[in-house]
Amino acid sequence: VSITITATGSMLSNKSGAATITGNGTDGATIINAGTVRAGINTINFNTGTNVTITNQSGGVIKAEHATLNSRNTAIKASGTGLTINNSGDITATGARAIIANGTNATITNNSGGTIRADVNYGIETSGTGLTLNNSGNIIATANIGISTAGTNATINNNSGGTIQAATYGLKGTAANSGTSITNSGNIYATTERAIYISGSDYTITNESGGLIRAGSDGSTNNGHILAVETISSGTNLTLNNYGTITAAANTIKVVSTGMTLTNHSGGTISGTADGSTLKTIFIDADNNTIENYGTISGAGDTNSINVNSGIAGTNIIIHGASTITGEIDLESTATAI
Repeated sequence: VSITITATGSMLSNKSGAATITGNGTDGATIINAGTVRAGINTINFNTGTNVTITNQSGGVIKAEHATLNSRNTAIKASGTGLTINNSGDITATGARAIIANGTNATITNNSGGTIRADVNYGIETSGTGLTLNNSGNIIATANIGISTAGTNATINNNSGGTIQAATYGLKGTAANSGTSITNSGNIYATTERAIYISGSDYTITNESGGLIRAGSDGSTNNGHILAVETISSGTNLTLNNYGTITAAANTIKVVSTGMTLTNHSGGTISGTADGSTLKTIFIDADNNTIENYGTISGAGDTNSINVNSGIAGTNIIIHGASTITGEIDLESTATAI
């Protein structure tokens, strides 16, 4: 099955709740859009089709809009194995979930100039194993969760010029999601809190030189602008390499899981920009974590650069000679090696 919509063409469903393109049980379907595809919900819907390829060209629009069913406004929904989406245009849901990709080995590429946007929650929601997501454009949720991934062994590359953004949870990895790799050379934002939130294990995050992971506005002193990177107790064995900038007003990196290795490389900056004696830039609240610094870790004014919570054991802090620490390192009488 092959469908092509030219720049002057359109496929529209005016029936409430109806999809425009539906394919079930098909293999290898191809959709190329340079025009407009629009429906109330599930604009393009492949519940069981495998190896589907959807290309939305520059100027192309794939849109879901419904006056009352915002929670079901999905522009592209696919559950089969081997989905490929290439976007250089605009994929939008006026409610939640611009894209749902639940099958294994999905590949989503958002090119420079491309936009994937949910006007409420979930720019992209995925649950299948083996996801590959490459972003050089904009992935935005006006409210919460720019990208949510629940499948294991995902690879997410946010390239230079790419932006992943939401009010909270720019990128969210759930407890079922393990072995995921995130490489950022662009911008990952939460306009209030939790730019990256991890509850899955064995993550690797690499923030490259020029990459920015930020919660809140630039240089914010609002104590509610927190958590550029957060792990909860199930998010064990995180490897975080920073060559760029990770910043928030406070609690810039908060770790409530064991086994983290954080390396802030030469040229890397981790900063807390609000000033307060109870605030911290890096907050360790679990056992057996390692921080190694070659770059700059700073807390504004009286803010701690690093705080290890009372009762925590096995923290290892390694500070190299050429590195910079601004703000107190508060160990709270814990068993910490420096």
